[in-house]
Amino acid sequence: MQEKICDVVGQFGKEVCDDLRVIKAPVSCLLELCDKLLLVLDIKDRSWKSFRSVSKNFPAFKNLMLSIQNDQLSENVINEVLPLWKSQNLMRLKLSKISTGACLLLDWISLIVEYNLKCEIILTSKKRIPELEKMIKIQSKILSDLTSECLSIEELVNKTKTNIEDGEFDCDECSELSMTSKPYAFVSSEQEERHVFHSTVHRGTASGGIMQSSFKMSKERAELQTLFPNFNSENLYGEVPVNRNVELEEPIIYEGKTEMIGCCRMKFFCF
Repeated sequence: MQEKICDVVGQFGKEVCDDLRVIKAPVSCLLELCDKLLLVLDIKDRSWKSFRSVSKNFPAFKNLMLSIQNDQLSENVINEVLPLWKSQNLMRLKLSKISTGACLLLDWISLIVEYNLKCEIILTSKKRIPELEKMIKIQSKILSDLTSECLSIEELVNKTKTNIEDGEFDCDECSELSMTSKPYAFVSSEQEERHVFHSTVHRGTASGGIMQSSFKMSKERAELQTLFPNFNSENLYGEVPVNRNVELEEPIIYEGKTEMIGCCRMKFFCF
């Protein structure tokens, strides 16, 4: 940008400036250009007459232009010159019909304004650098926390998946175990039912007689029979023996177990 400005100033020679100064009745666009030029050069009188007076001493006028291009224009000056910068293409078209020097001055003013605008943007950006760096640190911290949280969530998800897979494996084992243990449970239940049935019959009565199932009870019964008379004997009261059908005790086989069940016959006696 600085090179372009210096190039334009180099093209604006004394001959070009003299051609511009000789104009006695400038048009409106030339007056507007002169007004903005003297504003940038910080000259209070911005009339056409003032321009001719300042540009008469060409070396001083050119040095003033070179010194201004290195300074930062105020915000008020930029705002006032900005409309000319926006319409520079149309303005150049009009000035090209009047003087080459006027077009060079328009280019110089446009470059000066553009340079100052860019410098202002750079300065504003530099002022925001600390704030932006702070924001970057905050965002980096947030990003780091989110990354850690994502890793924790991912670890928790993987752990949950592992627990679910282990749970399914345990359920499969339980199912297999229940299937293999079911017949055993059925047999055990069936044996318990048989045991209950046996116990019920064992403790019941049949035809008025007491069922005996243990060896101890049979032994006690035999001892008692030696102490009491045999009521089954036909000769108990001197009676004549009578041939009668004698009921024999026969073993009854039930579920693989042998039980001796005896039944005593009822006798009628006269005393």
